[in-house]
Amino acid sequence: NKEDFISFLGHFCKDSIFQKQRIEFPLNMTFLDNDYNEVKESWNQEQWQFTSFYYDCDSIAILYYDSNRSFKDTDYRILYINGVENGINAKFTFERIGSKWVMTKYEDYST
Repeated sequence: NKEDFISFLGHFCKDSIFQKQRIEFPLNMTFLDNDYNEVKESWNQEQWQFTSFYYDCDSIAILYYDSNRSFKDTDYRILYINGVENGINAKFTFERIGSKWVMTKYEDYST
């Protein structure tokens, strides 16, 4: 049985223990340093800090492929979070490994 991504993401964003269990460590991280230079690192489980992704919101926007509210059945999803006039710009990559979703990459270009 393949895990539903939206159900997974809801749990992932609210449960810190579940979140750490569903990140593939070492996690490929990309972020900007204080001089806006791109830094690439591999983080272990101890370096990761829980993030709610939606900043205390209880809903997410969903884009479907057609009017039947369907998705292409792929094992790959990308979540972008772009703020409005606040500098937030992050990309989270998820892959379904076996039947379960895990986060495999995190890129944060926030300024």
